[in-house]
Amino acid sequence: MKRRLCDFYRAHREKFDAFLFDVDGTLSLAGSPLPGARELLAELKRDGFPYLILTNDSSLSCEEKARHQRRHGLEVDAREILSAGNALQSWAKKHYRGELFFQCGSLGDPDFAAEASIATTHDFCRLEECAGVLLGEGDYEWHASIEALFNYFLKHETAPLVVPNPDGYWPWKDFCGIGSGGVARFLELLLKEAGKKPEIVYLGKPYAPIYEAVPEKLCALYPKREFSLARIAGIGDLLSSDICGANSNGLVSILLLTGLTTEKQSREATGDLAPKFIFDAL
Repeated sequence: MKRRLCDFYRAHREKFDAFLFDVDGTLSLAGSPLPGARELLAELKRDGFPYLILTNDSSLSCEEKARHQRRHGLEVDAREILSAGNALQSWAKKHYRGELFFQCGSLGDPDFAAEASIATTHDFCRLEECAGVLLGEGDYEWHASIEALFNYFLKHETAPLVVPNPDGYWPWKDFCGIGSGGVARFLELLLKEAGKKPEIVYLGKPYAPIYEAVPEKLCALYPKREFSLARIAGIGDLLSSDICGANSNGLVSILLLTGLTTEKQSREATGDLAPKFIFDAL
């Protein structure tokens, strides 16, 4: 008999303040809703139970992500989405001083960097003017970009490489795409071979910045509620991002075996990678 998240919710909803859902591999796969996704979200809405969609995908703005999900049959409002790209705003408030940054790839439309008031350029000829690099996603010339960034960080070792999406890869139908986190770690490996240690700043799951934004986002959507991270469930399909992020930031971790993690991997996981609860389906 399948272990279903919806049954767990009905039996234990009073123990939680909110749910945080991953998207790809959790609510949908290759753009199509996974079985039970529509029904569970509709039930949460009927019950008035707070939830957010927590995504590392910073190649799409929250508006674009919501439209994409709706086109494929999953009723999602942009206000319900918290993206790794949103965490650029809090990072900028603490660390940005008006300098020019080189932006590699896309950060959505509207652009997350622009929303954080970060001045950016895509022009390689201006790379030497830049105080750091924002590593976006989407279609861009990887070879030229990685080679240019490698040479930039050889000269500017202490310049920050800000990476909203730490994911090394992501599922799409019958293959996996390479994420910006994978590109960042490839650069880090090359620079380490050259005796350099770049300052890489990750914003999305499993890192703290995206989780630090959760209470404020929930309070804006549900102004009469109070939220404790210890009573919020982080739900996803990846041990290295969803489960590790939930555990290391004080949430309750829930693994769904609907994406890239197998039952065997989940049972063998230890420490922050070990999920509190495991379900086969939504």
